[in-house]
Parts: sequence; structure tokens; C-alpha cells
Amino acid sequence: MNNANSQAAAPSPAIDDWSLVQRVRGGDGAAFELLMRRHNRRLYRVARAMLRDAAEAEDAVQEAYFSAYQRIDAFRGDAALATWLSRLVSNECLTRLRRQARRDNIVPIVSAHAMSPPGDDMPLEEVSVSKCGRCWSARWTSCRRISGPCSSCGRWRS
Repeated sequence: MNNANSQAAAPSPAIDDWSLVQRVRGGDGAAFELLMRRHNRRLYRVARAMLRDAAEAEDAVQEAYFSAYQRIDAFRGDAALATWLSRLVSNECLTRLRRQARRDNIVPIVSAHAMSPPGDDMPLEEVSVSKCGRCWSARWTSCRRISGPCSSCGRWRS
């Protein structure tokens, strides 16, 4: 392997992270790019381990970089920059996992006629049903009667 090629592929560790952070705070975009290249592998591994999806992991790392750039002034230097960036990535991953869990717990809206109890002449509008996180049984989240013609049979509801 050619030594010049291996040095070009890996970011130079000659400039420490704190110096790069100071340059980014001064508006140096190239310094931020160098930080991204330096920490990208580690941050991707964190996101991939948490999300178990390569595309989602890439998106999470990208969002974390955006967040880091916006909040670079909040970095105090008490911990290593890699630790701070890893925390941003893990927070983004947790947000994505929570959002996915909410999406997985919602059953699509069903027709009012399919959900109305037997013998009920006044059908419900559409009802949203979600799964309870503890027992996964269905429960009503919104159930309201409306007045007007039924969209299916045309019968008047009051």
C-alpha cells in the first residue's frame, strides 16, 4: 500500500478536536468537514447498533451533524468531542425509535360501521384505535357521534 494514499484517506490527527471546534465557531466549514470525516465511522457504528438499519443510521448521523453544527457553541469541552457527538447521535436514534414505536402502535382508522356495536342505529364517525403498549389489546382513543347524513348509507344521524 502506498503511504501517500493511506494518509490522504485518513483525516490528519495533527490538529486536535478542540482547535477544530474553535475554527468551526469562527465559521470555518472545512474544519467542520474534517471533524465529520474524523468521527463519521464511530458515529455511524453507534447509530447502526441502535437502529439496526443502515439507511436510518445514515439519516440519524446526518441529523446529528446538523444539530452539532447548530449547537457547536454549546460544546464546553468538559468531555471529548467524540463523546458529545456520540450523545447527539444516540439522542437522535432514541427519538427515531420512539417515533417508530408510536407508529407501530397505531392501527389504521377503520370504518364506523365495522366498529359500531350491534343494535346501534346511530353509527359513529370514524374511530381511531390504538394498541395498548402493555397488553397490546385494542382500546378506543376517540369516539364521538356526529350529526348529518351517514357517508355510507345516507341515513340521517342527529
